[in-house]
Amino acid sequence: MATTPVPSASLVHSLAYLYFFVAEHGDEAGLTPPEREHIRGTLTRWLSLGSAGESATQVDAAMSAAWRECWSVSDEAALNALYAHVRVVKNALPEVDHRKAVLYDMAAVARADGEIAPGERDLVGMVQKLLLA
Repeated sequence: MATTPVPSASLVHSLAYLYFFVAEHGDEAGLTPPEREHIRGTLTRWLSLGSAGESATQVDAAMSAAWRECWSVSDEAALNALYAHVRVVKNALPEVDHRKAVLYDMAAVARADGEIAPGERDLVGMVQKLLLA
């Protein structure tokens, strides 16, 4: 039986990065308002698994930091950061079911503005290989 994960600030930041990365780099449209709102709701749901003291302010902080990180570096550095954030998520969520939930969330973010673009599907597939290896 799966235990409920308790998300840390670093996990929430890494989740935000993964979600922003697929939304921004997966298609030509980049991050859209529906994707941003879906990311906010998904992070809020993850934070609700933690202590009662977690708040929308923490979601905003994680989103802001992850977005700056996603945009402040070259494409190569952004990809290297993606690998680092995948490691954080994998270490923080040792149960496969929780990591599968992250992949489902990534696909839902990509779908938030319509169909999942081929590039978004490819990025989710790449992260899936890394998270489930």
